[in-house]
Amino acid sequence: MGSSNRHRDVKRLPRRGPQRMQDGSAALRAGLGSLGQGFGSVVATFHEVVGPEMARVATPTSLKGGTLTIRCSSAAWAQTITMMELDLIDRLAPRLGAGTVTHVVARAGGPPPRLEPDTPAPLQPVDPATQHRLEAMVADIDDPDLRARMLAAAIATARRRAATPDS
Repeated sequence: MGSSNRHRDVKRLPRRGPQRMQDGSAALRAGLGSLGQGFGSVVATFHEVVGPEMARVATPTSLKGGTLTIRCSSAAWAQTITMMELDLIDRLAPRLGAGTVTHVVARAGGPPPRLEPDTPAPLQPVDPATQHRLEAMVADIDDPDLRARMLAAAIATARRRAATPDS
């Protein structure tokens, strides 16, 4: 009944054709610039600079005007980082350039997001029956190098599928 009228008030965006990558990358850089110039370098080196223990409880959130803001999992960690300010600045300078970070502000605010990816559990070897079935699947491949590579790929796939709970 009223379904054709339902969308009448929706503002239509102008249709645009393909855009050059440069246009999109400029917008992306502008958006990332709000985090501060050099912030990506801080994130990339933070774990190495502060070590794994501190990286688990503290995450850089912005770098603006030389001030690096770090979110910490507790007030105690924020205080620790505040007391380490000069040391952190000295450790960041060789990686980012002198003067990139001139001040560190640490704020408590819940657990920070992790910068490093979770380490997956080690994959288990395939059982002998699966190994035999996979070998039979590639047995007709004449090229021994290709056969070995295909078998390795099949085994790797079987190992990953076995490690995935919904497989």
